[in-house]
Amino acid sequence: MPGRGSNASAVGRFASWLSARPTNAVLVMVVVFPLTPPVAGAVMLQQTLVHGWQGALLRGVLAVATLALAATIVGSGQEMAVMCAIVLGLAALLGVALQMTRSTTLTVQLVLLVAIVLIGALHATAADGTKIWTPLANNLRELLSAGQSPANDEFIALMMTMLHEIALIGIWLTAVIALYLGHMLYALMPGNDFEEGRFRDLNLGRLMAATMIVSCIVLAAFESPIARGIAMCLLVAFIVQGLALLHWFVARRGAGAGTLLAAYLALVLPFVNAIALPALSVVGYVDAWFGIRKQLPATS
Repeated sequence: MPGRGSNASAVGRFASWLSARPTNAVLVMVVVFPLTPPVAGAVMLQQTLVHGWQGALLRGVLAVATLALAATIVGSGQEMAVMCAIVLGLAALLGVALQMTRSTTLTVQLVLLVAIVLIGALHATAADGTKIWTPLANNLRELLSAGQSPANDEFIALMMTMLHEIALIGIWLTAVIALYLGHMLYALMPGNDFEEGRFRDLNLGRLMAATMIVSCIVLAAFESPIARGIAMCLLVAFIVQGLALLHWFVARRGAGAGTLLAAYLALVLPFVNAIALPALSVVGYVDAWFGIRKQLPATS
């Protein structure tokens, strides 16, 4: 597949350029972060894998300082710089975790476990989500306050009770995107191997699948907010595993790229996604229990 090879080579050259000088990575992170924070996180993770946490910290501090300086010059707030510091810090921690575990799947499982524990702890202590996640709460209110009906007000109130879940699921998804993109940037550099750690090999495992069952049973029996939060988090996680399985089919079973395109479109199209999201989560859940990849060995 010459097309794929040339693309991989181009990405490898770009990754090498990023790591050649600190200013290269800083420039990309500063430009990219306002548009796609997970991509900036991916660059930070790649820098952590190449230069260690000390070298990555230097680049991260320079990127945050540049955004803060730009905000000061134009007279805007420092929210962007603060968010950049959080995302880049998370990406650096992911890079360190990946160096320790030597497994993207294990790192994803570890971050998911942390998110689940945090959801449980925040609900157990009755922490006020509107105070902890104030920017998210304000943005949600603004987004959902288009209608003035009592039903709309009730829906907003419901969302305010789920801020812990919404925030931590968003952080986990950002971490997953940054992890796999950053690992790809590192693995495609000359001299590295990209046969291990691909997104298509993700499997959350039977422990997470069993946790999903337990949380659903507890939720049905006691309407526990902790169980609800854990179930929501795992629902999204198994959607991600379902997507990973689709990537595996495209790469190893000869399925057309249109299959992936159709799947991603189905996830964002109104009404269609009401069916596609649960279906993909079920597929990911079944894969976690039974290992569909092992049951259907690759043919290409």
